[in-house]
Amino acid sequence: METLPTPPAIIKIKEDLSQGLDLRKPLHAAAYLKAASHFLSSWNQEWSAEKLCLVMIADEEDEAAMNDRKEIVPWDCIAKYELHPMDDSDPWYFTEELINGLAEDFLTFLSENA
Repeated sequence: METLPTPPAIIKIKEDLSQGLDLRKPLHAAAYLKAASHFLSSWNQEWSAEKLCLVMIADEEDEAAMNDRKEIVPWDCIAKYELHPMDDSDPWYFTEELINGLAEDFLTFLSENA
């Protein structure tokens, strides 16, 4: 698995997150994968952040993504809808929203404290 280097603490980060994360940017991808580790018990560690995200938000018609989802294990309480207020929601999509939000928070914190 390829790991991203830790950015030097000296770097001043001026990220505009108004358009959301861009998982092609190494810092955004690193933040996303770090956030994923807070909500997922396991996933294929060889996947990029972009691949993880796309598998989690894929349509049910995408058979390859549905097959890949078997490698992603969210916390039990998320998968069983215990944290989400809407009973008919997709736990994968909800988990991805949690990951995305935490990754954005990591980047905001980093830019405010750089």
